Amino acid sequence: MKSKILLVYLMLFLSHLIYGQNGKKFKSSPYEKMNSGLRYEQRAQKVLGYLRNNFPDFSAQPVHPSISFKKRLDSLISEEKILPDLKHKSSYTYQSIQPNAKLTSQTDYTWSGFTQSWLPQTRIDIMYDLNGKIVQHLFQFAEQNNWVNESQIDYHYSQDGYINRILYYEWNSVQKMWEALSKDTFLYDNKFNIKTGEYFLWDAIKKKWAKEILTENEYNAKSQIITTTYSRWNQQFNNYFFETREEWTYHPNGKQFEFISSNWDDVSADWIYSNKFSDLYDASGKLILFQQHVYDGTSWIPNSKTEITYDPNNNPVRNVNSLWNETLNRWELFFKWENEYDNLFSFQDILIPNPEDEGRQREFNHMLLRTNYFGYNAGNPVNDAFETYFYSDVQTVGTNNSTASEIWVYPNPAQDVLYIRNYPEPSNIHFKLLSADGVELINKTQTSNAFILPDDLVRGIYFYTITDQKKIHTGKIYKE
Repeated sequence: MKSKILLVYLMLFLSHLIYGQNGKKFKSSPYEKMNSGLRYEQRAQKVLGYLRNNFPDFSAQPVHPSISFKKRLDSLISEEKILPDLKHKSSYTYQSIQPNAKLTSQTDYTWSGFTQSWLPQTRIDIMYDLNGKIVQHLFQFAEQNNWVNESQIDYHYSQDGYINRILYYEWNSVQKMWEALSKDTFLYDNKFNIKTGEYFLWDAIKKKWAKEILTENEYNAKSQIITTTYSRWNQQFNNYFFETREEWTYHPNGKQFEFISSNWDDVSADWIYSNKFSDLYDASGKLILFQQHVYDGTSWIPNSKTEITYDPNNNPVRNVNSLWNETLNRWELFFKWENEYDNLFSFQDILIPNPEDEGRQREFNHMLLRTNYFGYNAGNPVNDAFETYFYSDVQTVGTNNSTASEIWVYPNPAQDVLYIRNYPEPSNIHFKLLSADGVELINKTQTSNAFILPDDLVRGIYFYTITDQKKIHTGKIYKE
């Protein structure tokens, strides 16, 4: 399936929004800590280049075949060996206990050695429309045992189902309201490839959108992207001016062969090479090496390389990263990671929702259990960090009794009425609805399972509680 959105463009600004404003509030796993800026760029360019040509419709997250999964990822724990109390956990919540339920939230925690417990740090809530497309990401951070709004991303689609606009907001804690931050708009060609993407910043003084960056894409006959040109808006000249360019070349089999980035030089009025990433595959088509070069003005100089080793099941078991020592004219080991698998479960048997690891997920064929990270000391590997994946069993056949009696609210997203399903009747239903910042909007008890929403309820995420004789049920809905 063709890429429906230019993920490079989107992810650059997503990362800026999520990490650029309050980076300390978001996770820093051992893997990320071990990455230098160079390594980050290398991996980012590689993964993003891959996604541009292989990632399906962005709205179809999580991306897996339409099957019943036997295992589902519940949490991922990252640990440091030298500092055992320096731990991080990502926990995942789904729409229901059904095998193919979509991811609805990710909560990140850090470990407290003092209290010997996990402390919540950040949360991402994901909302979908009736067609299963993502319509919103809500980012919050923990403060004094409460979740505090930080940023929000809304996704809008054309009638054909293609994303055409992304709006970014930040929370104004003083005025208790969302304020526009930026937006992306997209135009498609007749093959539904993104032809242009335009990025705007909100001018709070002039109360209008200000042009910032224009992205123009070119594709080959196979709808693979071959050129992306980024231009920045010049307010003085009222026009866009070239800034950077990216170029891709491919093997005849369609796999990416080379990626080159260039910067525009006003003096020579020409593109000047910056970085180059080259891929090498084995006879079976597996990626075994990708290498980065930097341009020194006259020639390409080696900078870094990554060598990948696979097991007999074609799972990547080792990824070794090296940096080029220009003085000694040789490669020096930088770091590596090694994977451990449970080969009883194939990739088709599991659901792994973490968007951050999607690039790596697509590389293995069986259930990933653990990733060990190694730095190098005098050329010797030192295992100083690791990540452990924790799964739960998912019933794939028959009727799940707990699901049949599960109380839940629909439709979600909602418009003007909410219905409660599987509530024991005859019985009074005690229902509360709260805004994202905790303001109580509905608090009533009735025998009908239909609750009419207030006319002035604005579009966004809301939280509810339903109280029966046994327990309190909680959840969230999205108001269209």
